[in-house]
Amino acid sequence: MNEFLIVMSGFITSICSYIVWPSRFNVLAHSRLGFGITGLIIPVYLADVLSAYNKNIVADFALISFCGAVFYLLGVLFGFHYKIPGQNSFRLYMDNLKQIEVSKFLKKYTTALTLSGVLLMLLCFAGMGFIPALSSDPFQAKFFRGEYKTAYQPFALPYRISYQIISLCSVITLALYLITKKKKYILLAMLCSFFLLLTLTRGPTLYAVILFFGCLVAFYTRWFWPYILFIVVIYPLGSLFYLIIGSIFGLEQFAKIYDLTSIWSSIASGAPDVTDQLDFLNGFVNLGSELTYGKTFVGGLVPYNYFWNPSVYSLYIVNGGLLDISSLSSGGVRVGLQLSSYSAFAWPGVIIVSFISGTIWGISTKIVKYFVEHIRSTTQDKPSKAGYILLAILIYESAFRFLSDFYSLSLYGLATLLLISILLYGYRFRKKSTFSKQSIKKKYNV
Repeated sequence: MNEFLIVMSGFITSICSYIVWPSRFNVLAHSRLGFGITGLIIPVYLADVLSAYNKNIVADFALISFCGAVFYLLGVLFGFHYKIPGQNSFRLYMDNLKQIEVSKFLKKYTTALTLSGVLLMLLCFAGMGFIPALSSDPFQAKFFRGEYKTAYQPFALPYRISYQIISLCSVITLALYLITKKKKYILLAMLCSFFLLLTLTRGPTLYAVILFFGCLVAFYTRWFWPYILFIVVIYPLGSLFYLIIGSIFGLEQFAKIYDLTSIWSSIASGAPDVTDQLDFLNGFVNLGSELTYGKTFVGGLVPYNYFWNPSVYSLYIVNGGLLDISSLSSGGVRVGLQLSSYSAFAWPGVIIVSFISGTIWGISTKIVKYFVEHIRSTTQDKPSKAGYILLAILIYESAFRFLSDFYSLSLYGLATLLLISILLYGYRFRKKSTFSKQSIKKKYNV
């Protein structure tokens, strides 16, 4: 029963937007299917990771997860069907949005921004004296621990800025390729992917490709189910990324994080979402279950390994109260909505925080659904529409996700939100707004 509750809870919080928006254009939900299989079904049912933990911890985790998932789902339903304040203003904005203006603005600045991000990262590599993927201890270098910490610290801010720029542009360049059909944007996207791989972060590169194809195949229904199959297959392979790279290039360090007992254990090692959360709950209980009262919600907005940063705090918890994390080859464990809420405010937090987060996500889903439907109604060719929908999904995943995940705010998420706002809406600051209360009332009879 615990296994079912854990897996079901994970699926609810990942893809419950299907319930309010059951469409092939709900690309973000499609992408989460792969996580459900790789991060939930394989570890729980095939790798049997739960057997390594105390039964009481597993039972508590299952109950906390399921309770939070139920209230998150209720929040999504409420948010989606709730009439948004200022909704008419938003609809008018969508109807008057000249997508060509967005395209012109992006074409004018994205190339320069991408190259600036790449150049800044090159300068950081040169200044630090190492590249994570090519270091003698790649995982220590990836998280800037041990001997790499001192060299990294003077370049922490520019490095993180360059990383956020490249991650964002990896998606925007693909969207511009669909809109403009210019091959230079594919080359820029490949350049972004290459530099992301040098940082040893596999997620952004894979994610950009999944979203790109998802928006495109939504217009070509015969490719939809092959695309879903692609997601099902690519996520487990992504989980084995470091093992595959290590085997190809003979890098033994890349295999250290994997349990090689079986293929399922190896996949589960590369997608440790369930085990991370169990480790956190176990450590939280062992250390006395002292509540954070929401300090970790905003701790990520403070730089330089602030104690209440969720990544720093989670390492403190899972390592039995270890304060000096400089030697750990980890960027923190993955603590989800339910456990973040539980460690902050106990059971009331699980209920209230989950509901609020779900409500924000429901409102966000409603906004993006309207945006996508608006784009589909235009007379542009299908690839161009797919490009604009990719931009909408980028807003959905980055900007709106930042708001919905208010329980784990970070400086990097804030930086991404600001960059997206400038790139997608900056053109409007160059001319007088065309919106007024009178035009809204006239159009919608309010």
